[in-house]
Amino acid sequence: MMCNNRNNRNKELWIQFKAGNDNAFAELYKLNVDDMLDYGLHFTPLRDQVKDAIQDVFVNLYNKRDNLNVVENVRVYLLVSLKNTIYSFFKKDIQHYQIDTIEPVFTLESSVEELYIGDEQENEQERHIKQMLNLLSPREREAMYYRYTEGLGVEEICVLMKLNNQSVRNLLYRSIAKIREVYKDYNKIGNKGFL
Repeated sequence: MMCNNRNNRNKELWIQFKAGNDNAFAELYKLNVDDMLDYGLHFTPLRDQVKDAIQDVFVNLYNKRDNLNVVENVRVYLLVSLKNTIYSFFKKDIQHYQIDTIEPVFTLESSVEELYIGDEQENEQERHIKQMLNLLSPREREAMYYRYTEGLGVEEICVLMKLNNQSVRNLLYRSIAKIREVYKDYNKIGNKGFL
């Protein structure tokens, strides 16, 4: 429900911004900047570069506001714009690319660390979750992040990853199957109740 309210608020602000309301533009920025920063840091640890990319996204929006369409999901639109901007930054720096996809590597390290900080049992869980996630390809990790951390639907993931519906479903299915297989093996050696 809260996510739906946020989507509605983003859409209202988008419409007001397109109509020339600078306060709506500022609020749109404030409402989304932290999520955009967190999202961008999954592609690179270079915080300043992610901040620059976010600024570029909003400067471009402001400069092109007369030509913008109304979008159904403003948050996804902003994340796609940020991802594309980060990719354009990386075109100049080949060390951040994956060889097979020519894209910045998507990681879940910060999300796992944020979720499992605390006592020794949680640290042990964090270690095992990282091991499981390391079995996934970067694209599988990215799809899992969108679906289970961000709570996005398959259609939204399709937009973010520039894939068709079946490809996203296959990525999610393969990822879950890999994790279940590891979990099954993990439980066989006496570590029940881990997940």
